[in-house]
Amino acid sequence: TFTVTVNVTDANAKLATKTSVITITGTALTVAFTTAPTTGTVGTSVSFTANASGDTAPYTFSWSFGDGTANVAGGTTNPNTQSHTYNAKGTFTVKVNVTSANGKFATASSTITIAPLALTVSFTTAPTSGTVGTQVSFTAQASGGTAPYSFSWSFGDGTAKVAGGTTNPNTQSHTYATKGSFTVKVNATDTNAKIASASTSIAITGTALVVTFNTAPTSGSVGTAVSFTATASGDTAPYTFSWNFGDGTANVAGGTTNPNTQSHTYQVKGSFMVKVNVTDANGAKQTASSTIAITPRPLTVTFTVSANPTVGSPVTFTATATGGTAPYSFSWNFGDGSILANGAQVMHTYAAKGTYSVSVTVTDGNGATNNSGQSVTVAPKALRCKRCQSHDQPVRSGFRYNTHGRFHLQPLIAHGRSNGNLHCNIHRWNSTSHIRLELW
Repeated sequence: TFTVTVNVTDANAKLATKTSVITITGTALTVAFTTAPTTGTVGTSVSFTANASGDTAPYTFSWSFGDGTANVAGGTTNPNTQSHTYNAKGTFTVKVNVTSANGKFATASSTITIAPLALTVSFTTAPTSGTVGTQVSFTAQASGGTAPYSFSWSFGDGTAKVAGGTTNPNTQSHTYATKGSFTVKVNATDTNAKIASASTSIAITGTALVVTFNTAPTSGSVGTAVSFTATASGDTAPYTFSWNFGDGTANVAGGTTNPNTQSHTYQVKGSFMVKVNVTDANGAKQTASSTIAITPRPLTVTFTVSANPTVGSPVTFTATATGGTAPYSFSWNFGDGSILANGAQVMHTYAAKGTYSVSVTVTDGNGATNNSGQSVTVAPKALRCKRCQSHDQPVRSGFRYNTHGRFHLQPLIAHGRSNGNLHCNIHRWNSTSHIRLELW
């Protein structure tokens, strides 16, 4: 409301005044965007400018960007300008509120569409070298697209892809089993199924090739198989094995089924150095050795006797020794009081019938001894005529002559030599012959 005064002065300097009151109403307060971008990108700042008019200045501004963030007051220098960075894609309504000096309030709004950033993924931890058998860890970082992200890892060595874990989906560890240069890839997938990939190379060096015995007997016996097992590690599999048993036999290659296991039978006693050689896929070689002490088999001896031992006829005795350590020597006792005999095969003649305890003692190269014995029955010589001729003495009791020129020995003692039936052919000189019969 205003008072309007008018003064009038005439030629004589006379003054007259008149006043009037007038009420002036203001124009309506308005606000409008002068800069209102309609598009933008996640992570990139966008700026808005508004202009207020009407009612009564000065004006104050307040901004709302429609993404849930707090309202922002206009600044001091440029209160009608404000910038904002969106962190998510989408369409948002931007509002500006203006308040005049009279407390009047006006609002303007504008719509902006925020596009996502292009999805990208990169390594933040990517070791370039490692060692066979030692774990290496990789970390990747995804951005752009629309969170959350999921990750999948490929380590370039033929193993299956590995999904990112729950706790640290963008971190993964891997242990390489072979040396070489490998390409590690990580795929990041966002909520909209957009995929981005990153890759890095890692050089894996082999550990030193080693071979050790995990089964290495330290003792054994002649003639009994002993088994050895070795384990190779390091450098690059597969491995081949070759065995040397230290007894002059040829080297033995590892088998197909169990190439790192081999058995061997020693034929002589002694201490032997067993060696296993391993060769890996790169031609690297390594050797391990172990010592085994082989003891001889227990010394044993047996013997055989020729058939039908008889008084007055040589009997053959043959001994066989096993175990112990060659060479062997033999000593015989024939059980009849005769002197001892030596040799693996001997002959002995018994003078009288009967059963004799025969034993043989063997002595090996180390002085160890053992013996064996058995009973040998020696039969008498067969009873036969030595001489049958005419004589003036009668036939002894127990003999009977028949017409066929044969005497039969009855079950009586004839010269103390037999009690069986013995036939002896003689010549009959006449029907009343007297004979003399000699037997042995």
